Amino acid sequence: MLRQGDTGDWIGTFLGHKGAVWGATLNTDATKAATAAADFTAKVWDAVSGDELISLAHKHIVKSVDFTQDSNYLLTGGQDKLLRIYDLSKPEADPDVISGHTSGIKKALWSSDDKQILSADDKTVR
Repeated sequence: MLRQGDTGDWIGTFLGHKGAVWGATLNTDATKAATAAADFTAKVWDAVSGDELISLAHKHIVKSVDFTQDSNYLLTGGQDKLLRIYDLSKPEADPDVISGHTSGIKKALWSSDDKQILSADDKTVR
C-alpha cells in the first residue's frame, strides 16, 4: 500500500508481488515506484496509476531498490550477495552485476550524483 508520509492516509495499492515486500522507493518526481520482494523479483510501477511496468527476476530474495536521479537505472541488492544495475530502457537485457559482499545485502543506494554506490550487509558497508 502507498500512504501519505505525513498523515498516513491511504493513497493506493500496488498488486503483483507473491511474497513480502522488503524495500520500496519512489523516483525523484514520484512518477515511478520500485519494490523489492521475497518472491525473487524487483518491480517498477507507475506510481500514479499503480500499474506494474517492469518485473525483474532475481535468483533470491530482493531487499533493496534505488533509482538513479534521472530514473533511467535501477539498483537492486538482496540475499544472493550481489548488486545489480538495470537499464530501465532495456529491462530484458542482462544487468551489470557487482559482487563482493559476504552476506545478504540489506541496503543499497546511489551516491555522489549516481557515480558511486553505498551498500551494506550484516557486517560490511562498501
